[in-house]
Amino acid sequence: MKRCFFDLHIFPNEKNWREMVFRAREFGFKALGLTVREKSRLRTLKGIVSEAEAMGIQVLTRLDLSPTLSKGFSAEVKWAKGSFDLVAAECLTGKDIIAAAKSPVNILFIDSGSSLGLRERDFKPLVGSQKFFELNLSPLLMKRGLERIRKLSHLMRGLAWLQKLKVPTILSSGAKEPLEMRSPFDMASFFYIAGLSLEEGLKGLSRNPATLIETVKAERDPEEPFPSPFSF
Repeated sequence: MKRCFFDLHIFPNEKNWREMVFRAREFGFKALGLTVREKSRLRTLKGIVSEAEAMGIQVLTRLDLSPTLSKGFSAEVKWAKGSFDLVAAECLTGKDIIAAAKSPVNILFIDSGSSLGLRERDFKPLVGSQKFFELNLSPLLMKRGLERIRKLSHLMRGLAWLQKLKVPTILSSGAKEPLEMRSPFDMASFFYIAGLSLEEGLKGLSRNPATLIETVKAERDPEEPFPSPFSF
């Protein structure tokens, strides 16, 4: 069965979103997560959705929050769940991971390759939480030389912990510009270098995000059958 691929973390703006949608379609992605960091920008995303879908790609709106930086994190998440398709938590500390794991956010992520002083025990609150941990490619591609090597080393260590704890992962681009976007196989191949098998990488771009989207749709409308447009 043909795989459907998803990039659930891109940051379009009013000038570049059409090119980003076009590139995603050319790369074979089924759907995109259009992301903002301020809830006030939801109106901007909604203005993009119908036009993007007319270009032949499904769109989900996403808000990134931070337990450390968001005032009233729990209240922010509760509001966002009713307004955005996806809600993610950028975790800066182990305490952030604990707070996010207890909240109804869909996705947790950190700056790809950053250790942030985290250890294996910091990821244990995710075990059995039904949360997805996201790895973003673009922050790694922006690094060069020894800095990229250090980031890649940290990523390898984090990936080993996530796999040991059986925390499901999602791979995303985290792209802010069209040139930062990559094809699904290029993304999976890059994370293969960090210790993720090619099959697990492709799963992180297909089945895992599809499962997340299925869960989100079921939460919103339990009576609505799930297949299209996200069948896989």
